[in-house]
Amino acid sequence: MENRIYCPPNFVDTDQEDGSIIPGAWRNEYSTGIECIRPSTAHRSMIEAYKQRDIIANYFLSAVGEVPWQYTYIRRGLNGPDIE
Repeated sequence: MENRIYCPPNFVDTDQEDGSIIPGAWRNEYSTGIECIRPSTAHRSMIEAYKQRDIIANYFLSAVGEVPWQYTYIRRGLNGPDIE
């Protein structure tokens, strides 16, 4: 266990006093890590939520989804203090 080295010497870049940088050994390693990640589909949930919102909004804004009192409620207070 004591022979294991987490970050071997010369693995990371080092900077010199004159400002130059000596590239580390990590630059010579080929990794397929992040390059092979598939595109995220996290936005799909958001798109589905927007679609559902639009379906519900269209229903309530149609004659089928209306309730008898909705326009009275919306227009309350326009012609005087008739707020219940």
